[in-house]
Amino acid sequence: MKNGESIPLNSIPVLGPAEFREKMTGELRRGARIASWFVSAPHMYLVLAYDGRGALEALATAPETVWNSVCAEFPQAGMFEREMAEQGTIRVVDHPWLKPVRAPRDEKSFFRVDGSEVHEVGLGPVMGDGAAPVHYRFQCHGEKVLHLEAALGYSHRGIEKLLLGAPHSRTLHYVETLAGDCSAGHAAAYCLAMEALSGETAAPEALKIRSLALELERLAHHVGDIGELCGAVSFTPPAAACRRLMGDYMEMTAALCGNHFGRGIFRPGGLGVAVDREVLKRLFYRLEEAYSETVDALNLMRNSPSVMGRFENCGVLPGAIARQLGMVGPAARASGVSRDARAQFPVGDVPNFGVAVGKNGDVYDRAKVRWLEIRDSGRIVSQLCGAIDGAGAVPVTKYPKLRPSELAVALVEGWRGEISHTVLTGADGLVKHYKIVDPSFRNWTGLEYLMRGGQISDFPLCSRSFNLSGCGYDL
Repeated sequence: MKNGESIPLNSIPVLGPAEFREKMTGELRRGARIASWFVSAPHMYLVLAYDGRGALEALATAPETVWNSVCAEFPQAGMFEREMAEQGTIRVVDHPWLKPVRAPRDEKSFFRVDGSEVHEVGLGPVMGDGAAPVHYRFQCHGEKVLHLEAALGYSHRGIEKLLLGAPHSRTLHYVETLAGDCSAGHAAAYCLAMEALSGETAAPEALKIRSLALELERLAHHVGDIGELCGAVSFTPPAAACRRLMGDYMEMTAALCGNHFGRGIFRPGGLGVAVDREVLKRLFYRLEEAYSETVDALNLMRNSPSVMGRFENCGVLPGAIARQLGMVGPAARASGVSRDARAQFPVGDVPNFGVAVGKNGDVYDRAKVRWLEIRDSGRIVSQLCGAIDGAGAVPVTKYPKLRPSELAVALVEGWRGEISHTVLTGADGLVKHYKIVDPSFRNWTGLEYLMRGGQISDFPLCSRSFNLSGCGYDL
């Protein structure tokens, strides 16, 4: 199947447990990766992604009560196994470390290093910047980090359960706020899944405005991330400029829909707002001014040898590790993993762009990938402002009617990375299972890994170069 398509549940091959395991491990060895993996009684469903040919494959099995972990050979499976075990859908054995994903944790579940001069440093869960709660445990010997462990899930939001029975009046609100700073990305994935299940299609002009919103979101947050990286090394001129410019890009999004986060733009079947040519003309001129200032701020950072020297060889994540962990987004591309859903799983006409990749997987490369994507997103937004007529985009007010007993998969490249929504409908045509895989769910293990052997003083810089979402993880 392709991205944004649906298939009947009875067309998905239901394999025996042994055959399912053999098929899964064989495909992973041949280069497939896990797009989604969950249990929806009475079956376990696995969606495999084949980046090389832009295809998806769904498998199912009637799971046995015990599942022998495949995490030792395929680390990308580890988080999914831990999640299913925590939910009580299966009992996982032989997992190297079956610690909680979102459930409350006691002291015994944290890894501890003992030894002379070894000490422990705790950070969070209440974060000073008002971010979602995350608790970090560092095991250190002096400044050297021996082990970092992140505990999340303190909010117990239960978004996936709230989406059961969709579509209804609150569905889109839940989707737009499940990872608040990636509203457009998750709303785009939701709409793509709903359109696949209903057979509805959005008008070409509506699809262009959706792309515009996604690239504005990417611009805003990539520029903001660059500012945070500069702030982490106390290089205040570009830090201050980028934070202001992030607000300017969000103001452009607000000009489209009245909301800085793009809430209200996306609706299954089209848009929730009307966008006319005058708005797009004003947006184009504001973009030209903001983008010119963005280039100046980025050049200020790039031309500072002390800043670049601080970024280089800091928080190195090898490409082999990023692939094994199934990482996505700028964090993966900085390590040389050329993985971008816009390129491998395109939906509709995608403007030309280059997949930006790094070599060393350090903070420098994670910043470089962002500034290359800022360049491409600025060009794409400029092109779209001139290409959109606006007359063909009519606001949609009705809920889509979904086909019963089908499965749809939607992959969208949000600014943090690939967003995956897998939706199953019941016999009544309503959602009976909704599985979301946010980029942060995949990438947090990468942040933990790269800190091993590093300096604890490097953590603020490494953390900001990943900029993961506690909300997107806590579903």
